[in-house]
Amino acid sequence: MIGFAETAIPDPFSLTGGAQTRAFLWQNGVMRDLGTLGGPDAFAQYVNASGQVVGFSYIDSIPNDTTGIPTVHVFSWEDGRMRDLGNLGGTFGAADDINDRGQVVGFMNMPGDQSQHPFLWDRGRLADLGTFGGANGEATWLNDSGEVVGWAYFPGDKVRHAFIWRHGLKKDLAPPPGDMCSIAFGINSEAQVVGTSGVCHGALHAVQWENGRATDLNTVIGPRSPLQLVYALSINDRGEIAGIGVPPGVAVQDVESLGHAFLLIPVDADRDDDQDEDSANANSRQERQLEPDENDATASTSAPRINTIIGETVAPSRVRQVKEDLIPYNRRGRFLRLPSAMHKNN
Repeated sequence: MIGFAETAIPDPFSLTGGAQTRAFLWQNGVMRDLGTLGGPDAFAQYVNASGQVVGFSYIDSIPNDTTGIPTVHVFSWEDGRMRDLGNLGGTFGAADDINDRGQVVGFMNMPGDQSQHPFLWDRGRLADLGTFGGANGEATWLNDSGEVVGWAYFPGDKVRHAFIWRHGLKKDLAPPPGDMCSIAFGINSEAQVVGTSGVCHGALHAVQWENGRATDLNTVIGPRSPLQLVYALSINDRGEIAGIGVPPGVAVQDVESLGHAFLLIPVDADRDDDQDEDSANANSRQERQLEPDENDATASTSAPRINTIIGETVAPSRVRQVKEDLIPYNRRGRFLRLPSAMHKNN
């Protein structure tokens, strides 16, 4: 287990708002202080199967003019040693994942701290994965083959797309037809990628990409599903997808506070076809029971899944676009406790 813990030492730049914090590793009943990169605070974010830990740490106690806080670097920790993973010219960075080969991804600020780029750190080498021509991007996850996913902006910084990076090349993972923007959150060993799409700064549809093709996951679940699937966050090697959706009556912008977790499990098409004939009569009877009585004023039907045009994006008519900027502590706003200069581009 990893995390951070407060000390009793006051700290004006505290990551938690009052006292110095230390990254820790809890193992075999013992809580171990992992130290810092020279500054007062550190925060452990991820650990892999080998016990390698990554996180971020102040490297000193001197605030920068651009952020108002001391410089923050990404670290890796192994066998009692904390290692500084460097920077891309700015004064802030954070990790988003470490795989079992010890490769690390995340984002780092560029010179001037007005933009951020995705990075990959591999065996001592730090690589800027770049963008699609815009100022900002982030690497959110990677598999054990070193295939990286994330998001990046195009010129003008109005439209962002998900990407997959492998063998030195970054490929655009465009959203499904009708959506403007996409973000990738997870990838498995088969290079199946999951994420979300919708308007920019507004998630609508949980998405899976396979062989470059985007699929809105709402189109492959039953029409009577109780959820609008919004974020697909993780996919394992069995193709099972975990994420967050909203039930009927809940606005998509409330997905983080009122959303429900979901798990999608792939269905064997051949087995499903074999069962169709056996279940047809039962389904028919069930549907007849669910049909509303025309004379019953209280009868209602399930919400339609008809797509309607809202502005420049296609959205199911029963949802509203989520505005990620307005959601506190969402997946892309994990550092909102820190001064705004550090996360304003995130």
